[in-house]
Amino acid sequence: MRNITLVWKIYGGCDFDAEKFTRNASGSQLNCSPKISTSDGKAGRRRGWGASRNADCLMEIHLNKIQFLHEVFPENAVQICRDVLTVQDIEIKDRLSTSQINKFLYQYSSEDRPKQSSSNMVSIKFLVSKPEDTARSKEASLRISIQPIRMNIDQDSLMFLKMYFEDMLDQASPSKSYDTTNISSSPSEEPFQSVLNKNTPQMSASPRVDSEPIINIDEMSLENTDDTEKLFFRSFILSPDVPIRLDYHGKHVSMEQGTLAGLLIGLGQLNCSELYLKRLNCRSGVLGGEKLVTYMLNEWLQDIRKNQLQSILGGVGPAYSFVQLFQGIKDLFWMPIAQYRQDGRIMRGLQKGAHSFSASTAMAFLELSNRLVSTIQSIAEVTLEMVSPIGQLGSGDTSRTEANPADLRIGVANAYNLLSEGLQKTASNMVRVATEEHERKGKVGALTGVIRQLPPTIVQPLILATEATSNVLGGARNQLAPDRHREAVEKWKQDQE
Repeated sequence: MRNITLVWKIYGGCDFDAEKFTRNASGSQLNCSPKISTSDGKAGRRRGWGASRNADCLMEIHLNKIQFLHEVFPENAVQICRDVLTVQDIEIKDRLSTSQINKFLYQYSSEDRPKQSSSNMVSIKFLVSKPEDTARSKEASLRISIQPIRMNIDQDSLMFLKMYFEDMLDQASPSKSYDTTNISSSPSEEPFQSVLNKNTPQMSASPRVDSEPIINIDEMSLENTDDTEKLFFRSFILSPDVPIRLDYHGKHVSMEQGTLAGLLIGLGQLNCSELYLKRLNCRSGVLGGEKLVTYMLNEWLQDIRKNQLQSILGGVGPAYSFVQLFQGIKDLFWMPIAQYRQDGRIMRGLQKGAHSFSASTAMAFLELSNRLVSTIQSIAEVTLEMVSPIGQLGSGDTSRTEANPADLRIGVANAYNLLSEGLQKTASNMVRVATEEHERKGKVGALTGVIRQLPPTIVQPLILATEATSNVLGGARNQLAPDRHREAVEKWKQDQE
């Protein structure tokens, strides 16, 4: 197969008889329950889906330029078959209406890690050969390569994916009864049961992986009770390390995962946290795919707990800005020493250290200032909602993304336009209210209307000033670090600008 592109759209709700379907309480926060209405039903049928699908709850998985090669060797050869699977690009796009995120996952690149146009994001090489002894029928060698990953995780999106795949695994359980004649008889019928009944009426207890091409699921079971039938992985290599840059946005606390976990998930905020999946090289062999997955997870989790917690915690709240500041101070003193040890050019080291210090401290100052301004703006917006007369000024929706002008010039221009248009709108609103009240109640009414509008009129310029300042600071930050502007374009939905 060559240059195959796949798009998998994962919707909320259900296409089938799910009018009475109710998810457990963990899904109530997502607002991904089926939307049942006559108009939605007609529109859904025109598009080819059922009336209970929730189009506002959607994630898209894009696999671009998939290539797959399967080779079969002669019977007298040592090798049995060889498979090569490559995917040039993988993206998960966040289309939930409650999320501001654009790309949930994609390949990470920057000035330090430039993206190579010829490289594949995922490469898997799988070789099955005859064993040296008769203890088993086949042995395999597996090699995996993955490019750096960037993740922007919204809590709602994460919970939606978690619930979706949990439902799929529940339906794959042998304890479920797959009776296709009684799909919609129970009010608590789960959303994917009818799909699985139709397509996989005899699904096994666990995923199955074939030893001959790897994408078939016909022969090898990961949980076969007979060890002689399990595929023995003679060698497994994952190389190189897989860097992951992570942002996370918590929204609401849910105690269903436990008190501590619920607080961390709901209140947690990560900005530019970094971790990596370390390189693995298993030469001793692993029996069965389940043990191979367990080996990978154990190695990564142990390494993260021992060596990487500081990198992850460095992205909690404003900590990333302080890490940048301390890194700049460290470089100011350490780079001259390192350069002197390398080639004796201490002046070159002083120049490099001063440049790193100035860039890091400037970025830290801009980031912290922008956070402070955003906090003031949020408080001012809440205050505006409280003091605004009903039906006026208060918008009721303060959700927004951070200002992201490409450079300082655009940031200043945006700030000027915001202030100009905002002040004109505030003044015209004051005149409109005074005129309307004067027509209704005369001079007393006009005076009363003006007095009623004074609190929101005083707060509104503060909001405009903070938003304008945020644009200027954002423009200066993006001019110093163009990568931040590009990442923000990838991260946030453009219709929110």
